[in-house]
Amino acid sequence: MDRKKYEVYLISIFIQFFYLILIAESRCTEFRLSKELELCECPKVGPEEHVSLDCNGKRWISVPHIQKTKAIKQKIVAISMTNGFLMYVNQDAFRNTSAQTIDLSHNFIENINVNAFRGLEDKLFQLVLTQNSLSNIPHHSLTYLEQLRYLKLQYNQISEIPPYIFANVKLKNLKYLHLDKNKIDALQKNSLTNLPLQVLTISNNKITEIEKESLPKSLWFIDLKHNLLQTIPYLALRELKNLKMLDLESNNITYMRAHNEVKLEEDMTLQNELMLPLKKNLTELLLAFNQITDVPSNILEGMEKLKHLDLSKNRIEKIEEICTSPLPNLIQLNLAGNYLRQITDYHVFDSLQSLVYLDLSYNRLKLLGKTAFEKLIGLESLFLQNNMLKEFPRAALSGLSKLRYLLLDHNQITSLPNFAVQWLTHLERLSLSRNMIQSIGEKTFRAAPMQLKSLNLGYNQLSELSSHAFDSLPNLEQLFLNNNLITLLLPQTITNLGALRDLTLSNNKIIEISEYVFVDLPNLERLSLANNQIRHVPKTALSSTPKLELLDLSFNSFKHFNSEFLENTVKLIILDLSYNMISQIEIGNLRQSLQQLSLSHNRIKYLKAEKLVEFEQLKFINLSHNELIELDSDCFASCKDLAVIDLSNNNLRKIWKKTFDMQYKIQKLHLSNNYLSSLDHGVFGKNNIMELFLQNNNFTSVPSEALTSIRESLTILDLSNNAIKSLERKDFNGLQNITRLILANNKIETIDDEAFADLPLIEYLDLSNNPISTWSPHAFKSISESLSVVNLARTGLFSLPKLISRSLKVMNISYNKIFEIETTDIDVLKSVQILDASWNNIADIKPNILKHMPKLKYLDFNGNKLQTLTEEQLDHLDQLEVLKIAHLDQLQRLPNSFKFATLRNLKEFEIHHLPLSTSQYNITHILQVLPPLRKINIEIKETKLKNQLKHVDSRLLRSITIQGKNLKEIAPTAFEKLRGYKVELTIKNTEITGIHPLTFHTMHKISFLSLSLPNNKIEAFNPFVRTKPPVLNQHGTILERINLFGNPIMCTCEFQWMRPWIEYAAEHSNQLEMIQNDLEKTECDARPGIQDTLLSVYGDNIPGIKSKYIATITVNKMCSRHLSTATSDAPNLLLIMLSLFLSAQFSG
Repeated sequence: MDRKKYEVYLISIFIQFFYLILIAESRCTEFRLSKELELCECPKVGPEEHVSLDCNGKRWISVPHIQKTKAIKQKIVAISMTNGFLMYVNQDAFRNTSAQTIDLSHNFIENINVNAFRGLEDKLFQLVLTQNSLSNIPHHSLTYLEQLRYLKLQYNQISEIPPYIFANVKLKNLKYLHLDKNKIDALQKNSLTNLPLQVLTISNNKITEIEKESLPKSLWFIDLKHNLLQTIPYLALRELKNLKMLDLESNNITYMRAHNEVKLEEDMTLQNELMLPLKKNLTELLLAFNQITDVPSNILEGMEKLKHLDLSKNRIEKIEEICTSPLPNLIQLNLAGNYLRQITDYHVFDSLQSLVYLDLSYNRLKLLGKTAFEKLIGLESLFLQNNMLKEFPRAALSGLSKLRYLLLDHNQITSLPNFAVQWLTHLERLSLSRNMIQSIGEKTFRAAPMQLKSLNLGYNQLSELSSHAFDSLPNLEQLFLNNNLITLLLPQTITNLGALRDLTLSNNKIIEISEYVFVDLPNLERLSLANNQIRHVPKTALSSTPKLELLDLSFNSFKHFNSEFLENTVKLIILDLSYNMISQIEIGNLRQSLQQLSLSHNRIKYLKAEKLVEFEQLKFINLSHNELIELDSDCFASCKDLAVIDLSNNNLRKIWKKTFDMQYKIQKLHLSNNYLSSLDHGVFGKNNIMELFLQNNNFTSVPSEALTSIRESLTILDLSNNAIKSLERKDFNGLQNITRLILANNKIETIDDEAFADLPLIEYLDLSNNPISTWSPHAFKSISESLSVVNLARTGLFSLPKLISRSLKVMNISYNKIFEIETTDIDVLKSVQILDASWNNIADIKPNILKHMPKLKYLDFNGNKLQTLTEEQLDHLDQLEVLKIAHLDQLQRLPNSFKFATLRNLKEFEIHHLPLSTSQYNITHILQVLPPLRKINIEIKETKLKNQLKHVDSRLLRSITIQGKNLKEIAPTAFEKLRGYKVELTIKNTEITGIHPLTFHTMHKISFLSLSLPNNKIEAFNPFVRTKPPVLNQHGTILERINLFGNPIMCTCEFQWMRPWIEYAAEHSNQLEMIQNDLEKTECDARPGIQDTLLSVYGDNIPGIKSKYIATITVNKMCSRHLSTATSDAPNLLLIMLSLFLSAQFSG
């Protein structure tokens, strides 16, 4: 051993020794503990004599006995036993402690002994029992905890709070009770009244009723969101005189009405009787995501302290008056996402003269009366985006002298009047993007407010900008003119804007830039002209932009680029010239300041040394996707600070010596997708490369010679997709800092013994997709204990490799020939959290193996030869979060449905293609006993999907995949229980020929739906029978994505809805590329014998949409009438009646 290695060895020994001392000091050495507690941590907290007992991740079923401390002064004041297997909290479990806080979350606790907390009556301050298996509140165990202030019971199985449950409990200091995400369906009379609560959170339950006298009078905050209430629980709330915040978001409230137990005299209003005590202190009333049809004006009367009222995402169609009496403290009103069509009555906001924030976005507003906002003299923020306004509402806005933020995006405004914002003297931000404005005149912004800092005119139809159009905006800092139709920038168009910092003109049709376009812009820092057709920039165009730091000229038509027009931009840091046609470049005048240069996707063939001479500030250069054949060996020699060099996707066959030896520290060097077959020694400098990407080249062996000089600095090496045939230990000699090694998709047939033994810090190893013919039992011998992720998919394994690492968390052994997981493999698997063993030949997995995998959270067992899945196996999978058991063609039996309840932590479940009958495979019963899932992929054996999902706990369900070769019909009410902001629904590989339009009308609790229907028998499909794309139903559900691949689609007039939907997606979707791919690969028979795609036929001539194919027929020619859209945005009365009738029929 040489001296240097010996020194490193001694240092490592010292570090390990010091670490052991630190651990020893935190161990519970001062206590007489049971053997089970010896490995717990006891860090000091607060005063010297106070410690915390931390025993997380243990496999105890009950709490071990804790004896008194040896040292009288030391006290255990905090106890944490989380992420374990506790099922029972025994008598006197914590008696010999002074615990003020106990955290038992993320266990499996079902029972708590009556005397579990004996001895802590005057000490325990906080008790956390979140994410356990409690079916009842353990009130007997809490009886004498007089100091308890916080009680957390979220994520349990509590279904009921019986009356008088706390009648004899002495929780006189309990202020905070958290019962979120349980299964409580009602709050009964006298259930919580005996508690002195101030805060109650009980969201994400199934509450349909809150009886009177069920809540403590001391409450000031109640969170009831995501329940099933159909009206405000007046009777329960009326005695809560201290209530300040009430959150009823995402319930089923449709209207406000009196309770049948309350008898009102003729001259007495509902609010006087029920809500008067509540009104005095309420500051927040949140009623978003319900089904309210009218503003509850009478309810709001007298709420003098109310500051925030949220009625967004309801069904309010008109407003006559918010409140008849003043609401002097109301600052924020949210009415977004309703069905408002007009506001004309000047009395509407009479009572809201203190209003500062008003949100009317996402309605259907076509008209704003001249006096609509007359009384809102203090309004500062007004949101009117996503409506149907055709004119700029100048008259309606004229009295809002304090307005600072005005958003009018996504309306139908076609022009702006002269002096458009003259009276908005304090306006700072004006956004008018996504309208149909065609021009900006010289007087449009004349006499505009001096404070205007941000103006957004992007995504309009601007083809012309008058000279001096923006001269009257001296304090403007941001100007967005992107995504318009501008073809020419006239002289002095953008001029005299002394404060302007950001200017965006990207995605226009600019061919020519005139001289003196950008005049007197002394503070301009960022300019984007990307996605135009510019070939040349005149010398004087940017002559008065001395502070320009970023210039984006990507996606233009430059062939020869010369930066002489940037002579005065002495501070330019970032220059983006990617996606042009550049073959020659001259940028020498930028050498003093340039730090980032992007030249990807051009036509550069050679990079000569003189091009980058003295670019000493350059830190990033991207030359990927060019035609580079050769680099001068000293082309980067003067760029010593380069940290990222991207030369991928070129035609490089050789890298000369010393090409990368002058840089101090290259963080990332990309040489992938070239034709390199070797790298010579001396290509790199002395330990100056950290991450090296060599994938998709022609290497037949690891270039170990070239790596010699960087073996102490290299942390990531990617050699995937080459032609490497073997691995030897010497290939990685000295690579002591490698953490990620990727060798996937090579031609590796043999791996040397202890091939990876010299990689002490390796964390990630990918050997997947290699034809390894002979596996040495010692291939992974002496591999580092730091290895946490290993991918051995498709590597010819017949058994698990002997790969022992304490840190191993992720193992992929899919698509191999493994027949058995043996008990001797326990040492390999005991720390694994994610195991993908899919598509092997495994016939059985012994329960004892699963028992010794306590950390397993993800198990993919698809495509194996498993014959039985047993109850005992499920018993050891209770910590599992993802389970996949599909394509098990030899499976003979499943456990009884109720046994799946063992999977208490399951979040994702895949089960399909099992050779079982409907009596053996009852997916309805299985789903009923599982916890709230986030994702399911299931098979329906029956011919009709009707009530199979009716009793599933779908509170968290956001991704549903249904398949089944027998499935022919879907009932309109099949998915009525689904809820969520964004939901993905997939129905594939079935016999269905369509989906009834009423199906979408029952999905009233989904905001955005992604619908995938591949490989069915659908010929025609129209989800917009009574609505306009993209809105699916009267509740406002948006169709975000559609996939119809693999169906016998006919390009007929029934698919006319596709065109306006594509127009919507082109303008708004952030998934446009995926949407286009889905539609492009979906063929349709426009005429016999001719193939078209949905994209080519229905996306033709839509801006932003481009198909690879030319349609053989257009929509106009195909159909004798225009696109069929509903005359009304909402379904008519007959449709609603039919929907209700079918709902009753199918739910029966």
